[in-house]
Amino acid sequence: MNLYSKFQLAQKYLRYWFTASNSKGHGTHSPFVYDFIRKVLIDKEQYPEYIQVKQLRNQLQNDNRIITVEDFGAGARTHTSQERKVSDICKSMAKPAKFGQLFFR
Repeated sequence: MNLYSKFQLAQKYLRYWFTASNSKGHGTHSPFVYDFIRKVLIDKEQYPEYIQVKQLRNQLQNDNRIITVEDFGAGARTHTSQERKVSDICKSMAKPAKFGQLFFR
């Protein structure tokens, strides 16, 4: 049993989206959580370290050297041999840039 039509649900969602006020941490009682929201989750500043990490990521993705890897864990699913290219390791193991920036903050 559906209480609202799709149009009414969309209308209610849009009204909520434009009137909700807690998205920037206001109303959060804990000072730690408020600072976390403001300084980590919604920080839009472009730090100079982002450029350095991006350059290093590009350098590693273009590195064709072959290295010997000793796996002490359960083993890799993508690479079964012990010799791997640095670029292959970087492409399969590196986190996306947005998560790296979040970890930095």
